[in-house]
Amino acid sequence: ASGILVSNQGANTMAADIGPDDALYVGTWGCGTEIPAQVVRITDDGRQSIYVDGLRGQVRDLAFAPDGGLFIAVHLAGWGNRLYYVPPGGGDAAEIPDAGKYGGTNTLAVHPSSGHLFAAAHGGASVAEFTPDGPVSEHPLWFPKEVWDLIIDTAPDGTLYAYASEAARAQTGPVVERWLLRLDIESEATEIVAQFDRQGCCVMGNMCVDAQGTLWWLINPEFRIYRVEPDGTMKLFARNLPIDPGAVAVDSQGDVYFTSPSGIYRIYRES
Repeated sequence: ASGILVSNQGANTMAADIGPDDALYVGTWGCGTEIPAQVVRITDDGRQSIYVDGLRGQVRDLAFAPDGGLFIAVHLAGWGNRLYYVPPGGGDAAEIPDAGKYGGTNTLAVHPSSGHLFAAAHGGASVAEFTPDGPVSEHPLWFPKEVWDLIIDTAPDGTLYAYASEAARAQTGPVVERWLLRLDIESEATEIVAQFDRQGCCVMGNMCVDAQGTLWWLINPEFRIYRVEPDGTMKLFARNLPIDPGAVAVDSQGDVYFTSPSGIYRIYRES
């Protein structure tokens, strides 16, 4: 079974994560630079509350640390990208120092044991590693081809996964290669877990890894979600989704959430 959880009033977001309380958290913002961006908490019954307020720009991604701390990536035109950290339980968002030197940090993932943040640009030449106090290191990445819409997430065992599509033919086709990748930042090795090429052009996607280590791959313009095991086994989970689904997240019960301009939806796990 599935159903709309809340209306989005025509907005969309690529920023969603499940919090330590198993609620859904999404990044939202309005039009114009002076309208504050927020992180909103949404409970099982659709009730909304503001968890973080007063940010400026577009919330590009958010990711919870094991202790409940929250990392947020924000972009504001003319101002660039910023990373913020909110302590466990909520509070004021503090900017992480020196994050701007790493360029467009648009996608976030947190290591499940160290709690360190991994952040990367959609172009994906490298992934930067942070604590709330600032950068720790930078790790180069290798891809089958130049990519343009990299999305990263970590599995419970610490494995770093990514969704990416090729840059060269992204807007032209006639075929666009798309991958789920396993990234080893220590050896700089990259392994293709799954591949699903687009016959056409103009792709968009997202992915997440659930608490069991299963990957959930959201692809556009097919408007589908695939369930992908670490060995590469792919199974179609949902199709004919509302137009332009943006983010996907899975809670501890196995329920799958996705965002779209028409609303935020929940697909209930079969009991």
